[in-house]
Amino acid sequence: MNRRSFLKACVHAGSLGALARRIRSDDGTFDLRLWVTEAAAQYGVAARAKEYVELAFGTVRDDLSVTLGGTVSVEREHGYRVMRSGEWPGLLAEGAAGGSDIDPVDDVNVLLTDGPMDTAPTGVGTAHVAAVGGARYLAEMPRVADTTPVVPYTEPARVTQVLLHECGHAIGLGHDDGGVYARGNAAVATPMISSYAWSEGYDPADGACGTVVDVDAERRLLSFMFSDCASETVAAYDGELGVQDPFERHTDR
Repeated sequence: MNRRSFLKACVHAGSLGALARRIRSDDGTFDLRLWVTEAAAQYGVAARAKEYVELAFGTVRDDLSVTLGGTVSVEREHGYRVMRSGEWPGLLAEGAAGGSDIDPVDDVNVLLTDGPMDTAPTGVGTAHVAAVGGARYLAEMPRVADTTPVVPYTEPARVTQVLLHECGHAIGLGHDDGGVYARGNAAVATPMISSYAWSEGYDPADGACGTVVDVDAERRLLSFMFSDCASETVAAYDGELGVQDPFERHTDR
C-alpha cells in the first residue's frame, strides 16, 4: 500500500476522519495525551515523556494540558509502522466512536513505543495523531528539573527531540519551522529540524527557520525548546488542521 492509499484507507475507516469530526471542547485548553505500548511501559517512561512535552509546549502555551492515556496493546511495536499500517489511528477512531476505553483528545494524541531508532523512519506525526519509538532511550533522560533545555547530542536526547518533533507535526509544524543557532563554538538544533540538520545533503540555505550557523560546528547540541517561528505557530494553533500526508517528509527520520 502506498502512502496515499494508506491515507485514503484511514479516512475511509474513520481513523483520521473521526478525529477531525470530534466536537472541540470549549474549555480553552491545548490538550495533548500520551499513551505507551505494553513494551514501552516496562521502562516507566510515561511520566518522563510528559515532562519534556510540558517543557516544550508549556513554554509557549499557558493553556497546555498534558495527560497520560495509559497502556495500549498493539501488534506493531514500531513508531512508524504502527502509524503506516493505520493501527494507531484506527484505535483512536474506535475510541472516539465509543468502541473502546481509549479516549482521544482534540489536539495531539501520541503513542510512545519501544520501536528501534537505528533505521529510519522511526516515527510519524499527522493531523492530531503521532507515534514514536525509542522508549528505552527516553527512559535514560534525566528529569527536566535535573537538566537544561539545551544538551549535548546523545541518543536519549535525540529520541526526546523526535517525540517533540512528531507532536509538532501533529498540529501542523513542518521541518522549515526548525532552526539551528550558534552557542559559542556549538550548533544548536531545535526540535523541528533536529538531527536532520546533520543529515547528508542538508543545506542550511534550504529555508529552515532561524538557521544562522554552519552545522559543521565544533560541537553539536540539541534544544528541547521550539524555534521562534515554530513557537509562533504553536501559539496561534486553534485546532483547525487539514489532513496531511505524513509520509512525504519522513523518508530519512
